[in-house]
Amino acid sequence: MRVNVYDHDLRGRVELVQDTTEGGAVFNGIRFYVGPPIPHTENDDDTAAVTFWFHEDAIYERTLLTQILAKALRLLGVKDLSLVSDPPEDSN
Repeated sequence: MRVNVYDHDLRGRVELVQDTTEGGAVFNGIRFYVGPPIPHTENDDDTAAVTFWFHEDAIYERTLLTQILAKALRLLGVKDLSLVSDPPEDSN
């Protein structure tokens, strides 16, 4: 599967989310919002997003995602990750 997100769809909104299956397994996710915000109710946000889900004990996979994101920043020319600041919320 490939997900294409274009520069004009990038937003500054990113959040940690959590969900529990009916069987009791807990999953944590990091959600990156894309596209324009869509009005929603408290429990129903239809704004487009990409979420990376991890079982709560998935330390290797979390580390792997961190390494992948760091590599992506290096490919974009970021030499010092300490210089990367948080984006403004829902930036356009």
